[in-house]
Amino acid sequence: MRRPWSFEMSSVAGGGAVQESDAVGRGSTDCTALLSRIAMKINITLEVAPDEVPLATELLAVLRQLTDHVAVTNAGEPAADTQSSATAAGVSPPQLQAAAGFSSTPQHSGDNHLQHVHSGPPPPAAAPAGPATVPAVAPQLEQQAVALAPAGLAMPFPLGTTPQQQMHALISACEFQENQEALAQQLEAVVMDPSLGGPAVLFPSFCSIWISLALNPNLPAEERSAVPFVTMLRFLGPQLQVRFRDYIMRHLVKHLTTARPLNANRGEYYVHAEAFAALVSIEIVPMEGAIKTMCTLAKTAEKRGAAVTMLGKTVELAGHMILEKVPREAQELMRSTVAGIVDEDFRYDVEYINSSMCWATGGGADGGGAHAAPAAQLRQLVPVRSIAGYHTEPIFASAVDTAHQQFVTGGKDSYLQVWTQEGQPLQKLELGDQYISSLDFHPRLNMLLCSCVSHNTNNRLRLGGYISSQPNGFECKGFVTLTGTAAVATVRALPGTNGFLTGETVAAGQGQLAAPVIRYWDMAAASSFEGAQPTQVFTGHASIATALRGVAADAHTFASGDKDGSLLLWDLRAPQHVGTFGAADATGRVKAHATMVTSIESSGHLVISGSTDSSVALWDIRQMGQPPLAKAAAENMTVLKLALNNSQSTVAISAVSSMRLLDISNPTAPVLSEPVVAAWPDGQPRSIYHELKWNEPLGLLIAVGKDKLVDMFTLA
Repeated sequence: MRRPWSFEMSSVAGGGAVQESDAVGRGSTDCTALLSRIAMKINITLEVAPDEVPLATELLAVLRQLTDHVAVTNAGEPAADTQSSATAAGVSPPQLQAAAGFSSTPQHSGDNHLQHVHSGPPPPAAAPAGPATVPAVAPQLEQQAVALAPAGLAMPFPLGTTPQQQMHALISACEFQENQEALAQQLEAVVMDPSLGGPAVLFPSFCSIWISLALNPNLPAEERSAVPFVTMLRFLGPQLQVRFRDYIMRHLVKHLTTARPLNANRGEYYVHAEAFAALVSIEIVPMEGAIKTMCTLAKTAEKRGAAVTMLGKTVELAGHMILEKVPREAQELMRSTVAGIVDEDFRYDVEYINSSMCWATGGGADGGGAHAAPAAQLRQLVPVRSIAGYHTEPIFASAVDTAHQQFVTGGKDSYLQVWTQEGQPLQKLELGDQYISSLDFHPRLNMLLCSCVSHNTNNRLRLGGYISSQPNGFECKGFVTLTGTAAVATVRALPGTNGFLTGETVAAGQGQLAAPVIRYWDMAAASSFEGAQPTQVFTGHASIATALRGVAADAHTFASGDKDGSLLLWDLRAPQHVGTFGAADATGRVKAHATMVTSIESSGHLVISGSTDSSVALWDIRQMGQPPLAKAAAENMTVLKLALNNSQSTVAISAVSSMRLLDISNPTAPVLSEPVVAAWPDGQPRSIYHELKWNEPLGLLIAVGKDKLVDMFTLA
């Protein structure tokens, strides 16, 4: 006897309403993908006799591929959930459910593979097979609410998401979420789920997904790390953890032992070395054995680059553990191996390892001073040209537009002076009643940025923007009045983004002190410069931020120094500062310098700060909360500005009574020059340079200041 059965299938993968035209002209694959992105409910009615159970089972199996939410009921009765059963004459719905991969027992337990986060649309579903047909979908498809798993999971998951998508989402989330344990447990539940095939089916997918995320060669360029992907492995159960460790170690060692020249691009193996070191740091890989492996590899020139990188990253992540847990014999093997690495390509690595492991005898991690060296070892600044007569007041700032071969100067007189790169006057931009307090050029925006102060008693503060329009200088794009701002110390471009930073104090309410803030202005969010508004505001300094600089290694990261000597590290993706430079002083406050930070430069992971405490400090952002790599100091060297010539590894230092050079070829042992003595044709000594900027393509240093002159130097 035939009885009608009703099958209800719901798919709720998110997405908005679909227009009829969306499907016009698309092939079947595109239409399937389109349907996979929308919410739908399909009711299918079949008459099933006992001898047609195999056919009905096949249909249910196909539907099971399409969705994880199928209900089976007698026609005319309310739909039952897949976890319930129905009865009918001659046919047992539980029999059909079991044959199609369902169970009559509730499956919404904590290890259900559906209870994970969605990380993309599911793959196109297979077309139904067999003689059964499916009626057309109703014309009106209403968006359904996403069916989420019970609360309490690390990441709830919409129905219909494949195991591979779940694993991808969970592994990806480990990079940014602190609760790695819950994510790892949920991940393991997916891999080990027998209803999905268990490890025999899913372990290879787990490995390939992890490798694609954790060993992505673009991670260093994006200033991301393999470490969080590794640390989540701590929370896997012993069976899965050991199996994965053995697999990934074979993969890493094979890649890291490939023969390469000494000067090979480290991008070829950097993330693999970092992952290896992270495995050591969480003690999934024995430390002593890892040290012996790295030391053996370092003896072969073709494998030394990878070995040195592995050693350096292991020291960075687990140096203190090596000193505490590794037998003395293995430590001595590591020390002697590092001492035997004399290749110039690895000089910084060796210095870093020695200083971090307290094997160094000089400056370095203990914050020692710059190394003394004969002046002959340093490049010399040679005067090229001095330009007078174009500024009538002291010059406070300059900016260089190398792409259009021009630079700009501005100060107490109410105009900007534009120059050709050789120093010929090109354009004069009047500012009315304002004068310039700081300048910077944003290469991505092709924009000159300036902060201005009114000469009048109202002390109005404004930001200005000028577009470079070489060969005709600059075109003004407008000004933004800083209402409620009490002071602006600096404006600084973040070249890897579409925005810039300002260090300000914001006027507070009556009887309250003004609050120091750093503002980020994203020009991509503004229709015009005049309409620009700060898109992010950062607080954390106790006094105004007097120096700002983007970290060269990461477009989203910047350093800020304040009037009290504090130096903080920030990430645009985080609401608070992500690190503090320096160590605690006698009062318990962490400070980088004893007094005001006046200037900051950056090269790679290196941050260079100058201060009125007569010192320049070199920091590695990978060693936050530690003393500087080195400090260079000299009597009466009250630092006003720093200017880094990255290609020459040389920092020009403007101090109150002198100018010096600092060679940072070896950041743990910088070399400070004696004061520069410049013989100018006018025979006049220079007093104070308020600003220094390099035009690196030409090798020219532009210095401006109290004397109203534009002086140009070159390195010799």
